[in-house]
Amino acid sequence: MVLYAKEAVDLDAIRSRFARAGGAFPERVAKAVGADYIPADQARYEPDSMRFSAQSPNPKAVSGLLLAIDHR
Repeated sequence: MVLYAKEAVDLDAIRSRFARAGGAFPERVAKAVGADYIPADQARYEPDSMRFSAQSPNPKAVSGLLLAIDHR
């Protein structure tokens, strides 16, 4: 997971909250980031490239890009 934000985020705090959160990986990331997280359903992801766009009026908004690799 790569997090994108216009302002600096406290990665140590996010890691700590992530470690304590329950649920699937994307849910844990959302819980760890908190109210500033832009949910995946509010972002547009390009299907065949590592590209997305998201908008928020929140200047502290954080969005994420989860890269899934098909291990064969």
